Amino acid sequence: MNPFRKAMLCRLTVAALATAFAITGASDLCASENAATAAMKAPAAPGEWTDSELTPRVSDPFQGVNRAMFGMNHQLYRFTLRPVAKGYKRAVPQPLQRGLANFFNNIRFPLRFTGALLQGKGGRATREAGRFVVNTIGGGGFFKPSDRIPELATEPTEDVGQALAQWGFGAGPYLVLPLLGPTTLRDLIGSAGDTALTPTSWTFRGYDEWETRFAFQASDLIRQTPVLVDGYDAARAGALDPYIAVREAYAARRATEIQR
Repeated sequence: MNPFRKAMLCRLTVAALATAFAITGASDLCASENAATAAMKAPAAPGEWTDSELTPRVSDPFQGVNRAMFGMNHQLYRFTLRPVAKGYKRAVPQPLQRGLANFFNNIRFPLRFTGALLQGKGGRATREAGRFVVNTIGGGGFFKPSDRIPELATEPTEDVGQALAQWGFGAGPYLVLPLLGPTTLRDLIGSAGDTALTPTSWTFRGYDEWETRFAFQASDLIRQTPVLVDGYDAARAGALDPYIAVREAYAARRATEIQR
């Protein structure tokens, strides 16, 4: 790679890094719109998070630090995530947006497949493999012909954090990480396994330069921004205490995913 091209790529990827971090901070909220409404009806009592409860309680011993991180992440959302979402929606046609979403979802097959196996869900893992084969052969991952096959209907996703919960690991304390957003100790540990099982983080021939890998990962994150903005706004909407609203929405969503 010539020096000029490398310098330009470095500048672009540094800019994308800020975007990627901000997007990740909101990513756990995009599936929480319905859960947030139910969760805010119950008091946010401290104590251990019990995954079997309808409205799980959250252990939040680091609330002071968490609130500071929440405020910082919110500013990143305001000044980075929202402008990126608006720009993406204006610049990328809807059919291409759908194709990119299908493509990146399809290549996450190893994570979903392994997560199902780790929980002993052999039937779900088999159907996940079937969807991957049909969608890859039938449209290169950009289309979802599996939607037309009833036996391969879309099912809940699986991850390592859910497997740890099924194995009996408690959620541990709630955490709001700088740039990375809400999680728990269990999900933080599980995220290391999630990363290892996600092909965009792998290194192989033709995909071994950090600039290429990062540009690919940033593209995956940027294409999610419109949905993430809507989910984040929904979790905060009308809340007297946005921190509590987001925390309870996260807890309710994860409890639901673990029970499915």
